[in-house]
Order: sequence, then C-alpha cells, then structure tokens
Amino acid sequence: MPLYPMLTIIIPLKDRPVTDCVKSLRQSLADWEPGTYHLWLCDGGSTQQEVVEALTTMAIWDEVTVLSYPDPGFNKAALINQGLRHALGETVLVSDADIVWNAAALNALLTTLAETPMALCYVAQVNETTPQTPALSRSRYGYRVERTDQGVTVKIEPIMPRTDHRPGCGLVAARRKTWQTLGGYREPFQGWGWEDQDLLIRAELLGIPLRAAGSVLHQSHADDLRNRFHGHQPPQITRDLNLRRCLASLQQGELWGSLNPPSATTMPPMVRIVVPDFLE
Repeated sequence: MPLYPMLTIIIPLKDRPVTDCVKSLRQSLADWEPGTYHLWLCDGGSTQQEVVEALTTMAIWDEVTVLSYPDPGFNKAALINQGLRHALGETVLVSDADIVWNAAALNALLTTLAETPMALCYVAQVNETTPQTPALSRSRYGYRVERTDQGVTVKIEPIMPRTDHRPGCGLVAARRKTWQTLGGYREPFQGWGWEDQDLLIRAELLGIPLRAAGSVLHQSHADDLRNRFHGHQPPQITRDLNLRRCLASLQQGELWGSLNPPSATTMPPMVRIVVPDFLE
C-alpha cells in the first residue's frame, strides 16, 4: 500500500456480505494505476463464517485492509470514523457493504468533486435489485435549511417516497480536509437511520456545499437486517429516535462530528428547529 493513495474508500460492516461491493469497486477502478486507491473494510465484529472467510480472503489483496472493531451492537458512524482515522487519500469515499458500484457513478462523484473541491458529494440515485423492497415504500423525511437575519432554521418535513429509487445520502465522497472540518460522523445514534442525513445537515450549516451525482445498485434485503444488532426494532422506530437526537444536538450548537473537537475560536450558528407535530 502506498503512503498516500489518491482515493480512500471506507466500508463499515458487520456480518453482511461485502464481496460484491468490493469487486464492483475494484472493477470500476480497473483503469487506475496500482496504489492510487485503497479500501478500508471496518468490521464491527463479524462472526458468520462466510463473512469472516470473505474478509480473510480480501485482506490479502494489496488494495484492501480489514480493520476489526468488535462491538455487541453495530455503530455505523463509529466504524466510519475509525476508517477516517486511517484515511490517507486526498479524497475519501464512504460506501455501504450492500452497494454495487459502477465506473460511471464513481466518475460522476469524483468529477463533481473536482469541480467543487470543498463540496460533500453523495449519490443521487440508488436503484433496488427488488422493486418491492420496503426501503422504497417506507415513510421518509427531508429537511430544508433557511438562513435569515434572525439566524438559521432547519425544517424537517415528511416527503413522499418514490416507488422506483431513493437518494444515496450515505454514499458520500469528499476531500479528506472536508471530512476533518466536519469532524466525521456523530456517534451517539443507536440502530438504523438518520446518521447520514445528520452529516448532510451539519455540512450545510457549516457552509459546505452539497452535490448529488451518479446512480448505483442496492442489493435489496428484508427490514429485519437493518436492526439485527438492536433488538430487531422496526427501522422507523430507530430512525425517528435518531432524528430527535440529531435535532437536539443541533439546537445545542453541536455541529461537529465525534472524530475531533472544533477549534475553540469557532462559534456555531444559532439553530432553530421546525419539525412535524407528530415527531415532537
């Protein structure tokens, strides 16, 4: 592995197949010179034999390193932050383990980032291998950031889910310096949901431009896998709890992630939160 690859890719996982994702990334980057990219597979303590064997096989590949951080649960944000601590590439991409990438999507993200180097770029469209997957019909929330002379307002609003695809808010690329400015992900979230939107909201509040580009494929799966290590709770339950955690921290001016504290001279803006009545 070279000391400073151009691209670092971080994939958090625990007992989830990741081989197809890694193979799709390697294939998409086949034209890159050896040593110009590196994958960090941040494993939260997988015990399934097929997953452990796959990780053992991939760990011998020159462009892949497996990092092990066993934990009774699955804290996606904490695992990503561990990857960010090791990231040396000028650009850092975060991917879920069940995403199948393609060269066009990677090129779209990296080209967009080259055009706006200070941006946080996420995948615009995630298609499903199973069109009837619950991920497409689940209730969904969006947000708007409004700036006035009185301060900054974050409005949380229900949005109609699409029946053909969804945005890839957790499939994100940014310069390593931008990740450092954000402090990575915030780690207090428990179970599935909203840590990705929290990242985007914080970025916007900190003045980091957001851009969306590219289309990838998600390997559809049942909802019970999303909170497998959190009592198999319905995803909507943990998502809404995490949403409230996000809003509470924003109101306290906590705009930086758990990776590193902000500068003592940095003052966060005053944030007002507007949420639907049924979420209060």
